[in-house]
Amino acid sequence: MTRVVDHREMIDQMSRAGVAGRDVGYVEAHGTGTPVGDPLEADALGRVLCEGRAAEDVAYVGSIKTNIGHLEAGAGIAGLIKAVLCVKHRRIPPSLHFDAPNPEIDFERWRIAVPTSAYPWPQRYDRAVASVSSFGFSGTNANVVIAEPSG
Repeated sequence: MTRVVDHREMIDQMSRAGVAGRDVGYVEAHGTGTPVGDPLEADALGRVLCEGRAAEDVAYVGSIKTNIGHLEAGAGIAGLIKAVLCVKHRRIPPSLHFDAPNPEIDFERWRIAVPTSAYPWPQRYDRAVASVSSFGFSGTNANVVIAEPSG
């Protein structure tokens, strides 16, 4: 069964946080690692993140699953912890075992990239802002925005 990933939850959460898609430097994706699931998620994320983003600016997208596997019900909280640590330390960790991008994901169009090594948070951002996407078995989509304090 193919499920359409709804990006409206992410837009709603970012709006409440006073954050635009172009402000997000890192997304902790659900990252199913499937030929169908990843393109659907990337499409939804890209529609939100690329608006107003310069062509040379990318949002990094990763998933904790490359580091520790799928924790089933614990996957969302593991991703949240990773994203909080990314913001706190202003570092974007690599996605392990990423060799070849899924040809169904238009990385250039959506201005997203999978980090293959650790990166400092890009200097172009005034503050570190990350987003976490997580999906449940029942079809629940959840998104949370994590950001450094302003000022």
